[in-house]
Amino acid sequence: ETAGRGGADLARLRNTEVAAGVAPGVLRRLATLLPADGHVLDAVATRLRLSNADRKRLVLTAGRGGSLAEIAYRDGRDSAIDRGLLRDDKDLPAFMATWTKPVFAVSGRDLIARGVPVGPEVSRRLGEVERAWIAAGFPVDLGPILNEVLN
Repeated sequence: ETAGRGGADLARLRNTEVAAGVAPGVLRRLATLLPADGHVLDAVATRLRLSNADRKRLVLTAGRGGSLAEIAYRDGRDSAIDRGLLRDDKDLPAFMATWTKPVFAVSGRDLIARGVPVGPEVSRRLGEVERAWIAAGFPVDLGPILNEVLN
């Protein structure tokens, strides 16, 4: 994605922020003016001497794909709101009103109890289960996901 639209993108973002009832965001506006490229955003953040938190938040705007819930789970609610506003996501108002971080209710002990050998395999498989859980939309019942990943 390239920069260059500038004023039109800023106006669209401003309108989207107003419609969503979100305060204007300097980092979001900066992201609108720059390419959605993590390396470019990191270089700009470094050059501007942004705090580590602001640098991370700006760089995260480069990844504009994924569901708002997935983004919020992985990168935080603010990051999901930023990306939702930047891509003018129609689901943003409902997300903002209802989203709470889901709890991943599986541990390494659970996998060991299901026969996964102790060691690095537990961590690898736990990551697989978590990715499958996220992809399935964070279901409360993890039994089917555990069965699919572990069998």
